[in-house]
Amino acid sequence: MIERAPSGHIKKLQVIGKWQENGAVKSTSTLLFQGDAAIRSMFSGRLGSIVSLPSSTFVVSLQRDATGFPNAFVLKGAGWGHGVGMCQTGAAAHARDGWTARQILQWYFQGVKITKM
Repeated sequence: MIERAPSGHIKKLQVIGKWQENGAVKSTSTLLFQGDAAIRSMFSGRLGSIVSLPSSTFVVSLQRDATGFPNAFVLKGAGWGHGVGMCQTGAAAHARDGWTARQILQWYFQGVKITKM
């Protein structure tokens, strides 16, 4: 993580990968993601989708194996959408994927009961 917005959302995320062989670095790749949509899309199962990651507000932790070599990253979410309630961009993506209004509301507002008045 390079930069966070005042809301806590990640504004810039840099991912650096190194290929090592026998302890020597053979190659390095660096990717820079800027902006909410780019960051959320990176962690989605489908190119251009923001459905899989509800927010760019998360904390990344590194896990290591028994030898100390990094083997996994754990992303812990710290919010939904823009941090106030339902993310309109995410809701629109769900609708494009065929979700009903009820399904979308229950996704963002878990534990609520939706009734007709």
